[in-house]
Amino acid sequence: MPLTAHGKAMLAHIGGILHDLRFDVPSDGFHAREGQLRLRLSDQDSCLDEPTVTVFDLTVHNVVSIEVEGRPERDPGEDMFNEFAFDAKRHILALKCCMAIKRIKCSVEHLHVELEQVI
Repeated sequence: MPLTAHGKAMLAHIGGILHDLRFDVPSDGFHAREGQLRLRLSDQDSCLDEPTVTVFDLTVHNVVSIEVEGRPERDPGEDMFNEFAFDAKRHILALKCCMAIKRIKCSVEHLHVELEQVI
């Protein structure tokens, strides 16, 4: 059963779960498909070849547009999630990252984020 965030408190809780988890950067960039941004995050460290312990699917719903800040083309492959920031007045949800991507900014109709543990 997924965790669902419609407000900042639960969004912070989900952000705490995902902090420092890695996700693949799509070669064709990030796109809102059917009004959603989907990311699969894991704690696998490909540099150390350690086994994956947990995997989560993150879905941001009601996405109108996506803007990426940073230079993912300089370091293709993966990035690391840091935290969420939500501007309710402008309807912008930012996923702050730690490596080549600084932020993935989603313009949303309203806040609706789901997190489901896969493994």
